[in-house]
Amino acid sequence: MIARLCLLAVLVLLPGGCDSSTEPVADVPAGLSVTLNDVIVARVTGATVEGGIHVHFGEYSGLFVVDILNGRGQPMTPDADHYLEVAVGDLGLVSFVPSAQGAFRGEFEMYGEGETTLTFRLMREGSAVPEWTSPPLDLVVVAC
Repeated sequence: MIARLCLLAVLVLLPGGCDSSTEPVADVPAGLSVTLNDVIVARVTGATVEGGIHVHFGEYSGLFVVDILNGRGQPMTPDADHYLEVAVGDLGLVSFVPSAQGAFRGEFEMYGEGETTLTFRLMREGSAVPEWTSPPLDLVVVAC
């Protein structure tokens, strides 16, 4: 009887194969991708940053599209009351001009050559606290 109770206790305490608590959540922001001309130029997954943004001073930067990614690395559609803030490390070098207020797409206006960082924040109307913030991404402005 004691052996059966011990076996039962061990089975209850062992993690089960059905525990999905370690699975990434599909509807929670966990990353982003930045696309230019249908090519992903930068991708953030958790704290990992791949790529960066390179633009040419004196030329049109092109329309950049930012997709928010879920915990599985798939694009997710933010709610209608979400918007994107882009913080630029050196505003004397470049600024991000959204195609519409808070839009997830826009272009860069360059004021000189150099390097800076961008931080993307997923915001919700009525809240001053970001729902998700990216690690800094590198942005380089080079001569034409």
